[in-house]
Amino acid sequence: MPDAAKHSDLQNALEELFTPSFEKKTPFHPLAGAFAFYGAGGLGKLGYQLFEKIGIKPTCFLDMNRESSQLYGIPVRHPEDLPAADKEPLTVVISVVNNPVAPIAAYLKSLGYRNIRYFYDVTEAYREGNLISNGWFYGDPTPEDREKIPRVFHRLADDRSRCAYLQMLYWRLKREEKVFCDYRPDPGTKWYPPDIIPQGFTPEVMLDGGTHDGSILLRHIEKVGTRLEKILAFEPDPDNFDALRRGITELPGGRKDHIEIHRLALGENNATVRFAPRRDLASCVTGDGDIEVRQISIDSLNLRRLDLIKLHIEGSEYPAVCGGIETFQRCRPAMALTIYHNTDGLWKIQEFLFRNLDNYRFYIRLHAYCGIGCILYAVPGEL
Repeated sequence: MPDAAKHSDLQNALEELFTPSFEKKTPFHPLAGAFAFYGAGGLGKLGYQLFEKIGIKPTCFLDMNRESSQLYGIPVRHPEDLPAADKEPLTVVISVVNNPVAPIAAYLKSLGYRNIRYFYDVTEAYREGNLISNGWFYGDPTPEDREKIPRVFHRLADDRSRCAYLQMLYWRLKREEKVFCDYRPDPGTKWYPPDIIPQGFTPEVMLDGGTHDGSILLRHIEKVGTRLEKILAFEPDPDNFDALRRGITELPGGRKDHIEIHRLALGENNATVRFAPRRDLASCVTGDGDIEVRQISIDSLNLRRLDLIKLHIEGSEYPAVCGGIETFQRCRPAMALTIYHNTDGLWKIQEFLFRNLDNYRFYIRLHAYCGIGCILYAVPGEL
């Protein structure tokens, strides 16, 4: 499609986004009766771990490519193997992020499953149990949203970014799964999309907020190689931090000596905050968290150099960016920030950076479906 026609179609989709939603979607309600996770991979495993903490267990896992007959002592079944009598009363929770949900739901319905829900819609019904917040549904936009969202749309550096932004918005505002101009989420390029991060860019000083177990950090080490000068890694969850520390210990001495790990949260200021721990990837700062952790601002680190910052901190991205803006203005790093954990990612994070950073290119890429894996990339003009 020619660029002018493509841009016109995207502009029309943006305007359609703001039309009233006549169908009032209420996807969030607790599970009732027997249920199964469709997908025994990473998200299905995370779901089991989270729901086990509140005393809820699935009847089984459903997986077309099952690797074993059991997971956590729960049967793993092919979705076509269940008897018809077992399918109808079973709620199937689609626990897949790397493929579109609608075709999976259609496939399950064709097999006789009647009650099909998406993973994050289910977890949203249990937010008071401190599960996970990725399932938020915004609904009809406010007058301020109608002003700010188009500004972000037009400020983005390319049509692929506008496609990704629209796809995220349609899910969050309308609960519609749409793909624009055939631009589909790409899980394999997360954090280092080759069409955004210049090939010759070797960030020698990196800040990694939300390091988890260090798997992304190891990718960065491999990318930079012997030019690595320093990585500042922040992970406030005690279990994740222990896994990170073990992983760093196993690195060759020449590499681990360049890595500083801190069991600290990142935010707008230095403070003690409540934190929900031991939820694997979903651990987060929250007012009703079980423990207290120390939080610091990026600006309080007084960094003289910073080439790259990655933030994946479960909804604390906006306050962390606010608490680091002087550092970003001084050091001008490339940036990769998750913008899908809460409503700050609709436009608030983007507009703050637009206002405060000169001569930057801004991109959005989706690395998963249904609004998950949405990352804002910011690249200084000198790169």
